[in-house]
Amino acid sequence: MHFYIANKSTRNLQLISDALERNFENIVVGRSTDAQRTFDDLRQLRVDVLVVDYDLAPFDGLALLRRLKQANILPRVIMTANTPSESLITAAYQNGCDFFIHHQLNSVEISHISKIISTQLQLLSNLRVISELSGNLNSPYGRQQTTHRLQIDHVTDTLRFLGIASEKGYEDIMKIIRLMVDKDQSFDQVELEENLNISSREKKVIYQRIRRTLHIGIVNLATMCIDYPDNEMLLDYANNLFEYQNIHVEMQHQNGKEMERGQISLQHFFDGLLQESYRAKRGSSNELW
Repeated sequence: MHFYIANKSTRNLQLISDALERNFENIVVGRSTDAQRTFDDLRQLRVDVLVVDYDLAPFDGLALLRRLKQANILPRVIMTANTPSESLITAAYQNGCDFFIHHQLNSVEISHISKIISTQLQLLSNLRVISELSGNLNSPYGRQQTTHRLQIDHVTDTLRFLGIASEKGYEDIMKIIRLMVDKDQSFDQVELEENLNISSREKKVIYQRIRRTLHIGIVNLATMCIDYPDNEMLLDYANNLFEYQNIHVEMQHQNGKEMERGQISLQHFFDGLLQESYRAKRGSSNELW
């Protein structure tokens, strides 16, 4: 299991890390004393379980859970706090908390709770595999449905990585890419007005919303390319989704150079996103068959 720890105390960060890593199957992928840094990290990292303290800055742990929920980032959550109110505990559970430790941290308890959550996640994973295999055996369309679900899940992970899963155009992107995956068609082949039952004017509004969202994705990806210039995955995204020159211009802009930004090609983005989804499709054929 992949864990992330957020706590304002460096002592507590170390205590929790030590407790978790006593189980060699646990991996602590990140630690932070800052709520905003935690949110930014979880948009990019694969995190199964978040261990978060309520008392964080610049916003508290409950606000962090709400932001993660809005961004469709839903890890299992262990929240900690000293002498919290009943209303706080209730609000935490309502916003996705799985376990609430409301007293001084104890390494044995942390280790025990992490084992319970890991077991739950493993059971759910096993049930999904059984369900998918059962569907494949009982239905001639089972394999196709499973593969499509994996493709869409991979697309969702990609959009989360780009930091646009909480933007207004996210749902529009998902509607279009679902059509492309279901029909195995390129962007220019899908009849959006017919399939989404929209007018040409409504289609233009959707395209504008998507372009604004993709601009945010370009800004985020350019920032990552500046920080990690040799990362091949980032370069793949830059080329396949946005055309590298758009990322290059944004990188120059962030470095203080005034350059005219290019036009975002929706066809290039969606066709690249469809190709990206095929990675999950190829993986599913290897894993299940």
